[in-house]
Amino acid sequence: MRSSGQASPGGDKRNMPTPEATRSTEDSEALGRRLGEVRKYLGFSQAEVARHFGIPRNALSEIEGGRRSVDTVELARLATLYELDVGYF
Repeated sequence: MRSSGQASPGGDKRNMPTPEATRSTEDSEALGRRLGEVRKYLGFSQAEVARHFGIPRNALSEIEGGRRSVDTVELARLATLYELDVGYF
Protein backbone atom coordinates (compact mmCIF):
# COMPACT_ATOMS: atom_id res chain seq x y z
CA MET A 1 0.00 0.00 0.00
CA ARG A 2 1.34 3.42 -0.91
CA SER A 3 1.33 5.93 1.87
CA SER A 4 2.93 8.80 -0.07
CA GLY A 5 -0.30 9.71 -1.83
CA GLN A 6 1.05 8.68 -5.24
CA ALA A 7 -1.38 7.27 -7.76
CA SER A 8 -0.92 3.63 -8.58
CA PRO A 9 0.44 2.72 -12.01
CA GLY A 10 -2.31 2.53 -14.60
CA GLY A 11 -4.56 5.06 -12.92
CA ASP A 12 -7.37 4.71 -10.39
CA LYS A 13 -8.58 1.12 -10.25
CA ARG A 14 -11.03 1.48 -7.38
CA ASN A 15 -14.06 1.45 -9.70
CA MET A 16 -12.76 -1.23 -12.01
CA PRO A 17 -14.87 -4.41 -12.07
CA THR A 18 -13.20 -7.30 -10.34
CA PRO A 19 -12.55 -10.53 -12.25
CA GLU A 20 -15.12 -12.19 -9.99
CA ALA A 21 -17.78 -9.60 -10.88
CA THR A 22 -17.04 -9.94 -14.58
CA ARG A 23 -17.14 -13.72 -14.34
CA SER A 24 -20.39 -13.53 -12.39
CA THR A 25 -21.99 -11.39 -15.11
CA GLU A 26 -20.74 -13.74 -17.82
CA ASP A 27 -21.99 -16.74 -15.83
CA SER A 28 -25.43 -15.14 -15.38
CA GLU A 29 -25.66 -14.43 -19.08
CA ALA A 30 -24.62 -17.97 -20.04
CA LEU A 31 -26.99 -19.51 -17.50
CA GLY A 32 -29.84 -17.31 -18.67
CA ARG A 33 -29.15 -18.22 -22.28
CA ARG A 34 -29.22 -21.95 -21.46
CA LEU A 35 -32.44 -21.58 -19.49
CA GLY A 36 -34.09 -19.77 -22.40
CA GLU A 37 -32.88 -22.32 -24.95
CA VAL A 38 -34.23 -25.23 -22.92
CA ARG A 39 -37.55 -23.49 -22.30
CA LYS A 40 -37.99 -22.87 -26.03
CA TYR A 41 -36.89 -26.40 -26.95
CA LEU A 42 -39.50 -27.83 -24.58
CA GLY A 43 -42.17 -25.57 -26.06
CA PHE A 44 -42.87 -23.46 -22.97
CA SER A 45 -43.60 -19.77 -23.29
CA GLN A 46 -42.12 -17.31 -20.82
CA ALA A 47 -45.66 -16.56 -19.65
CA GLU A 48 -46.31 -20.25 -18.88
CA VAL A 49 -43.11 -20.69 -16.89
CA ALA A 50 -43.57 -17.40 -15.05
CA ARG A 51 -47.15 -18.30 -14.18
CA HIS A 52 -45.99 -21.72 -12.90
CA PHE A 53 -43.53 -20.00 -10.54
CA GLY A 54 -45.72 -17.06 -9.63
CA ILE A 55 -43.30 -14.46 -10.93
CA PRO A 56 -43.85 -11.72 -13.53
CA ARG A 57 -42.99 -12.70 -17.09
CA ASN A 58 -40.51 -9.83 -17.29
CA ALA A 59 -38.62 -11.32 -14.30
CA LEU A 60 -38.12 -14.54 -16.29
CA SER A 61 -37.07 -12.46 -19.29
CA GLU A 62 -34.46 -10.71 -17.13
CA ILE A 63 -33.17 -14.07 -15.87
CA GLU A 64 -32.89 -15.43 -19.41
CA GLY A 65 -31.20 -12.21 -20.53
CA GLY A 66 -28.61 -12.40 -17.75
CA ARG A 67 -29.84 -9.15 -16.19
CA ARG A 68 -31.18 -10.87 -13.06
CA SER A 69 -29.45 -13.63 -11.17
CA VAL A 70 -31.24 -16.83 -10.37
CA ASP A 71 -30.80 -18.30 -6.90
CA THR A 72 -30.28 -22.00 -6.24
CA VAL A 73 -33.89 -22.61 -5.23
CA GLU A 74 -35.20 -21.00 -8.43
CA LEU A 75 -32.68 -22.95 -10.51
CA ALA A 76 -33.69 -26.22 -8.84
CA ARG A 77 -37.37 -25.50 -9.50
CA LEU A 78 -36.67 -24.69 -13.14
CA ALA A 79 -34.60 -27.85 -13.54
CA THR A 80 -37.46 -29.88 -12.05
CA LEU A 81 -39.98 -28.29 -14.40
CA TYR A 82 -37.70 -28.94 -17.38
CA GLU A 83 -36.97 -32.48 -16.09
CA LEU A 84 -33.23 -31.88 -16.12
CA ASP A 85 -30.48 -32.15 -13.53
CA VAL A 86 -29.37 -28.82 -12.06
CA GLY A 87 -25.84 -29.66 -13.23
CA TYR A 88 -27.01 -29.38 -16.84
CA PHE A 89 -27.19 -25.64 -16.46
